[in-house]
Amino acid sequence: MAESLQGEGLRWGATDFPGASGDVMHFDDSNRHGDSVTYGKSHPTEKGKAKKGG
Repeated sequence: MAESLQGEGLRWGATDFPGASGDVMHFDDSNRHGDSVTYGKSHPTEKGKAKKGG
């Protein structure tokens, strides 16, 4: 199954992450952390607003 998901372009934690992750239960579609941070700044959640005091 892991090979099939990798064939569709997903990264597998056991082999495709930098360093010694070994997270065999994790698949993702890319390193999109920066996109998430940018989106979060322009679309804050109620929890995030409370954390910042605003």
